[in-house]
Amino acid sequence: MGFLSKSLVAVLLALLCCAPAWAGPAMAPEQLRALFLQRIVKYVHWPEAARPAPGRPFVIAAANPAPLRPWFRDADPARFRLVAWPAEDCQVLYLNTDNPREAAAVLQQIGGRPVLTVGENSAFADLGGIISFIPSGSRLRLLANPAAASRAGLGLSARLLELAIVRGAEHGANQRAEVEATADAGPEARP
Repeated sequence: MGFLSKSLVAVLLALLCCAPAWAGPAMAPEQLRALFLQRIVKYVHWPEAARPAPGRPFVIAAANPAPLRPWFRDADPARFRLVAWPAEDCQVLYLNTDNPREAAAVLQQIGGRPVLTVGENSAFADLGGIISFIPSGSRLRLLANPAAASRAGLGLSARLLELAIVRGAEHGANQRAEVEATADAGPEARP
């Protein structure tokens, strides 16, 4: 993906996170969640063995997929497939449940597998989830838990961390400082 395309995606994600109320009719909450789930995969780095094979879709498993289905029908089936949890070989698990015991049990079951776990509230990050959707009026904020991502063998992009509330502010600040230092050092210092 070219620089212009990446920049456009970053701007669109920022607008989704920060869109003012006057920006038009509000999206249905589940529509907004479905859109975030489809877009967020661009900002996560999976180990090569855990990424979908070329030509295969990202598999997004949901504890309750029914509310999301209308917004996945129009999604490119070559890019995304929504299934019910439990599911083998999913790259994203959306735990759209308010039951913390259920969420904790599923997170424990997944263990350290490279699965992006997404939940519904800040307590999800405390349980070891990677991304949480935090309602803020008619918008969604993202809460990111980079330590949980690291334990799962996943990387969260610097752009995602800039837009999110980072759990463990020290970790987020250190990670941003490393990214900035690498960017300032010039191309020869980059991995």
